[in-house]
Amino acid sequence: MFQVQIRNPTTRRLILEELVERMDAGHLDALLLDGADPDVLDLLRHRPARDFIHAAKLEQLEILGTFDGDSVMRCFTRLDMIKRDIELQEYFVRHGASAEIACDLFKMSGDEFRRMRALLAPEAAVPGRAKLPPPAVRERVHEDWARLNKQVPALSRRECLYQLHQLHKEWSIHSLWSTLHEFDERPAGAKPAKQRTASAHITAHTME
Repeated sequence: MFQVQIRNPTTRRLILEELVERMDAGHLDALLLDGADPDVLDLLRHRPARDFIHAAKLEQLEILGTFDGDSVMRCFTRLDMIKRDIELQEYFVRHGASAEIACDLFKMSGDEFRRMRALLAPEAAVPGRAKLPPPAVRERVHEDWARLNKQVPALSRRECLYQLHQLHKEWSIHSLWSTLHEFDERPAGAKPAKQRTASAHITAHTME
């Protein structure tokens, strides 16, 4: 943790007003338990708001802010994750993800997906059954997916699928997702098994 002196008059006034608002909301005991001086709190509570404006401009007023560095880092890490999720949602919608894929990977509702598609890709047709790539391409897709899933640090499924699409941009995300699940008896939204080899998939498919 570290401290910084608050010098901006508007910020200083808002802090004084925050203390009064907490007392008015019934949190006086909590302030006292945190070490607040009862005489100072009583003084603030009985001052008119205009006095805070003037007091905040005086050099004699010292207000220190305490920063928890770890919480700041966690906050911005979380913010970056949220922004990245939004970027991936928009990318997937623009590049042919079906409602099933988007709802599974991003926990979106069907209505949320349809609204986003209408906004970002209004010309896109409603996806039906995906067209699968040729067998040789499908084998490479399975191999690339297996390699992406072995990366350290581990990538999320949505990041893996994004990276997979970077390698096979000529195919829609729906087509790639269907390829990953072409031999999976589970619903298409389930996570594909990582242990199956691509060559075994293709051999089984060609023998049918």
